[in-house]
Amino acid sequence: RAEHLIAAHDVVGIRGMTVGPIENGLHPGLGYGSPAYGRTLDEIRRMGGTWVSITPFGRVASLEGRGVDPTFEAPFEQNRDDVRRAIEMAHGRGLKVLLVPHLWVESAEWRALIDPKTDAGWERWAKSYGEFLRGWASVAAETHAEMLSVGVLLRSWVTSGRAPSFITLVRDIRRRYSGLITYS
Repeated sequence: RAEHLIAAHDVVGIRGMTVGPIENGLHPGLGYGSPAYGRTLDEIRRMGGTWVSITPFGRVASLEGRGVDPTFEAPFEQNRDDVRRAIEMAHGRGLKVLLVPHLWVESAEWRALIDPKTDAGWERWAKSYGEFLRGWASVAAETHAEMLSVGVLLRSWVTSGRAPSFITLVRDIRRRYSGLITYS
């Protein structure tokens, strides 16, 4: 659909930076939506930036893929509100926003290898990841973020026989969010 395309003049001028993850509870006042974040956005603009990528995290205990805990460094509700404010701040400075919900694997292993092993495990994983992603898709829709990433390095899911469940999730996200969608 035409409303999802970036105009040719925007493509030529896309210059973006990722800011995150800075929702770190150990450093109050420095995270998304804070004055420090605002100064970072100002610097991006001074350097000619036109986009900012924001990466809120969800927590995964291990590669067994038992589920996604949307809390990361602070309660999900606080992170959600901070990210909303961060998107509004970026828009207020004329920056477009790519929201990239990301997974932090506590076992320090590569998220691309998440494998719940069984059909029931994959079903549980897809449901949990879907809830995580839908939460951030709602934020993207409410704040009019220009682009949303539906996944980052989910190779074991998107390049396997399990991919149809991921496609189903992406279709669900499309019904909730009308901006650009990408996969990272």
